[in-house]
Amino acid sequence: MKQAEHPLRDRGAGFLSRNLSGFFGLDNPQRAMTAGQLRLLAFVGGHLGSARENLRMLTLLEEKQKSLEQNLQAVKLEQQMLKVLCKDSTSVYRVDLMNDRAEIVKIEEHSNSAGDLLPHGQELFSYAEAVEHFYHKCVLKESAPDFLQFLDAENLMRELRTKDRISRRYQSVPNAIGNIYFEVRVNRVQQTETSFQILLDFRSVDEIVKEEREHQHALETALTESRMSYEVISAISKIYYTIYRIDLRTGYYEEVASERQMHRLTGHSGRASVHMSEMSKQSIVAGVSALC
Repeated sequence: MKQAEHPLRDRGAGFLSRNLSGFFGLDNPQRAMTAGQLRLLAFVGGHLGSARENLRMLTLLEEKQKSLEQNLQAVKLEQQMLKVLCKDSTSVYRVDLMNDRAEIVKIEEHSNSAGDLLPHGQELFSYAEAVEHFYHKCVLKESAPDFLQFLDAENLMRELRTKDRISRRYQSVPNAIGNIYFEVRVNRVQQTETSFQILLDFRSVDEIVKEEREHQHALETALTESRMSYEVISAISKIYYTIYRIDLRTGYYEEVASERQMHRLTGHSGRASVHMSEMSKQSIVAGVSALC
């Protein structure tokens, strides 16, 4: 190897994988270089270039590691938020309607779909096939005949273009803990040109249905009692000229019935003592006039 054939190496050039990566200075660059010294310089240059490349790669790896840790923290935070928001849900799924892909976010072991979907783990599965299988296996058809139509991907994308959330109740076969009334909720997450992300969750509403039925029964009972009271007032009103409802604590009265308006508040109200005194005077005057 002749010195003249490698002028860059005479000046302390550093090569890595036959690529020039930099230069390093010499104390006396004018000194004649032997072939051994040139090889030594090439070796040192390659070593320094390798060290420099290793430092660069180490810096990149540290940056990527930091980015991965930040992404992992964001994913953990998202999972924690989903667990809090979906605490009352028996199962939750992240679904891409446009690409017919779904994945499990949360699923309770007592859920009706646990036996079919838990084996998927974190794997993606067909949303349309899962919904149809669940409908035929678990949903009572008479409780939600439009169940499949409601959860159809095209229908959901159409509805969620103008709404953030839609829901539908249905009745199913009892799950492992005996729940039969459920609500499916669909929340829009993100929409792009290539995907339509939603969060689909199912929750038991047995307690809610029970409370609603008790409330409905109480309303029906109150209505029945009101009708009975109305009938009693109707019967009494036929033999009395006027009926008043008086609050004895405040002395306030309201006229309930008259010859012209039966069984309703007539709008006449005021201080009971004043009104009764006036009515008494009018009765006395009318009686005296009749005697005369």
